[in-house]
Amino acid sequence: MVSSLEDRNSYPQSSMNKNICTYEYPVIQYMRNYSERLYLLPSTQYFIDVQTITIENRSKSSNFMEIYTPSTARFDGELNATVHKSNFSILLNIPFVANDTLGSILRVIVKGPKSLCDQHLELSKYLREQVGLKMNEVAWQAAEVPTYYFNRKYQQPTEEIMPDVISHQNSDHEYESISAVSYSEQDISSIADRQSLSSEIISEVLPLAIINDNKEEEILSSLVKVEDFEDYVRRAIESNLLDKQYKMLPEQSQPCNYGKLPENKFKNRYRSVITYDKTRVILQKLPDNAYSDYINANYISGYKINKRYIATQGPTPTTVSDFWRMIWQENVHVICMLTNVVEDGKIKCEQYWPVDEKEKKYGDINVLNVRQNVFADYCFRTFFVTYKEETRKVQQLHYTAWPDYNMPLYTHSIVTYLNKLSAISENKPVVVHCSGGIGRTGVIILCDICLRRAKVEKMIDVFAQTASMMNERANIINNTQQYLLAHLILIECLFSVPISTLYYFLFQNGYYESLPTRIEELKEQIPILQQRLQHTAWRDKALGLLSTQVTPLPSLSERNRAKNRFPELISNMSNRIYLTRYPEWDENSDYISGVYVDGVTLQKQYLATQLPMPSTLNDFWRMIAEFRVKLVLMLQPPDLQDTTCCAIALLGGEFKPIPYLSITAKEVIETEYYSKQKFLLVDNSEKPSREQFVTILCLTEWKPGRNQSPPPVTMMVNFWLIAKNYARGSGPIVTLCHDGAFGCGLYLALSFLLERMTVEKECNVYIAVRAVKRSRPDFVLSLV
Repeated sequence: MVSSLEDRNSYPQSSMNKNICTYEYPVIQYMRNYSERLYLLPSTQYFIDVQTITIENRSKSSNFMEIYTPSTARFDGELNATVHKSNFSILLNIPFVANDTLGSILRVIVKGPKSLCDQHLELSKYLREQVGLKMNEVAWQAAEVPTYYFNRKYQQPTEEIMPDVISHQNSDHEYESISAVSYSEQDISSIADRQSLSSEIISEVLPLAIINDNKEEEILSSLVKVEDFEDYVRRAIESNLLDKQYKMLPEQSQPCNYGKLPENKFKNRYRSVITYDKTRVILQKLPDNAYSDYINANYISGYKINKRYIATQGPTPTTVSDFWRMIWQENVHVICMLTNVVEDGKIKCEQYWPVDEKEKKYGDINVLNVRQNVFADYCFRTFFVTYKEETRKVQQLHYTAWPDYNMPLYTHSIVTYLNKLSAISENKPVVVHCSGGIGRTGVIILCDICLRRAKVEKMIDVFAQTASMMNERANIINNTQQYLLAHLILIECLFSVPISTLYYFLFQNGYYESLPTRIEELKEQIPILQQRLQHTAWRDKALGLLSTQVTPLPSLSERNRAKNRFPELISNMSNRIYLTRYPEWDENSDYISGVYVDGVTLQKQYLATQLPMPSTLNDFWRMIAEFRVKLVLMLQPPDLQDTTCCAIALLGGEFKPIPYLSITAKEVIETEYYSKQKFLLVDNSEKPSREQFVTILCLTEWKPGRNQSPPPVTMMVNFWLIAKNYARGSGPIVTLCHDGAFGCGLYLALSFLLERMTVEKECNVYIAVRAVKRSRPDFVLSLV
């Protein structure tokens, strides 16, 4: 369903201005009637055209209407004042101004003797007539401000503030609104700024801050209805609003003197992450140790529960016993761990638990690791913790797929993790830690609090909640990327449509009779899955940009454009591979037509690229050497009738693609549907020379050329199983197809699917396709 919205503002300076906005509302569930709520500008004429379009775009119908929104400005409340006896001043409390438009001005006119200050204006003849002054009466203008300054006091439009609501409902059916359209201001810097913002219809209210009248404190808020949250976030990202909000948050608002004492400094993993004195967890002191009450941990308030969480650093070798003392003292039953013990070769957290089915003593506390359940992105462990004669059960929810200083591989696994956390209803504190106790720790706590509020109040205020948490632990949300990530995770939690999955236990338990029925059910979901993929593409793009942390790619030179077999695919390659320049002075020599692709558990597990062209064969082998690739999956053989294709290497003798690389064929094996070629690569750019064996598996049953139909599914699965048996070493796996997109996208989605079936015991096509399309949007363009 597509709606077009044209507005003609009634104020003079914009009377000739037209704005046409088009919004698409995918039909997820078929109904007899649908409804949408639109928040519109006041004093404006609108023409609304609603069209229905089929998936195939073969037919459409249209319905048109004209509407005028209210044009009279009014106060939404009573004016009142507070008199200050000490300095003879008054504080005016001015209510919200409804139905104001661009350029609307609020004037404060005082009738009576002029004040001692000279910050007043004489009234014009027109204004004197407007307020009904007599000839002998004295009046003066105390202030003149744009009305939208006062609009910032409101976080959310209401029926009273925005009476211009269009709603079509039916007594039998009501379609839940996907998004709403309304107007608000993001900045009050100038009238010009407001004019530029007024030229478009901005979804949901996007305030930077709510500032009280005496400006003694700043209240930060961005209250949004749950149903409007996704549209709010999308437009906030486009307008850089989230970046502006984060910059307004307090960095270090409380003293942290106790943690800086010489006796306690060594207990902090990082010198820059110290606990606030006001909210720090105070341990019971040990005998003969006056400073044994310190641990790098702060209480964080939850949704209507004080001290709901304890945000702490990953234990160090000297603080492991303190960590378990805190667990026991605070009666903690759940620990959320968001770091791995070792990341990038550095110890990020001491392993504070024994190995599976073993026990270990930490100070006076004994810990028994009863069991652990390992999944692709997390591991759940159960401990029995004993102190003196009492034993308690403690669960550890260990998320393993979130690298430090980076983004998680996939948000869907965090959704599962948060669902597990939200199922905990008891009021005992939950300990959350990563390495430093900020960043990843803050994101999970922030999301959990917002989700609990959303469940009860149907409202979300990420800005206010972040500000509250920043006052309890310094920099608990450590950068703008993490603040944006929290919004994306919340969207996944709130708006992810349940997709039926084909559980692997059907095979394990022998329920083969149910399999055909389940497969048919999945086929019926394909149109819905296709729509969902289109609807969520912006989320994956936003997360992908956070993960790569790169600026938009500059346009390619003509020389590098020529290295693509199909130049029209270039624009989608935002996750492209960079080679080391050779020669160093050649600025075009770092390019190859390929992208990084994440696996289920490993970032950049694959390099997906086109079959080499004669002009790029040397770049292909430079990539193999530079990334130390041991396994290449050639999903279809090169089309030797195509002048843009060539053989990858000679099958006999020595081959030198560039002076410092030598390639020699060692083994060639042909089977029914695939071939295996083994080469020895010698890299003479290093001293001494480095040898590297490279295996190329070619799926010969996939015909050469672009968009060729893949071989049978069983053959593809068998090829994947064969590839699994080859060691990939520390380097990535290279996948090749004719255009670098069609075949690679299909195989990588299948690989992701099969990997998760192995670990998670479920098959979810939607998640697999979304995962690979994050690397390259033109992977898997159709599910049919």
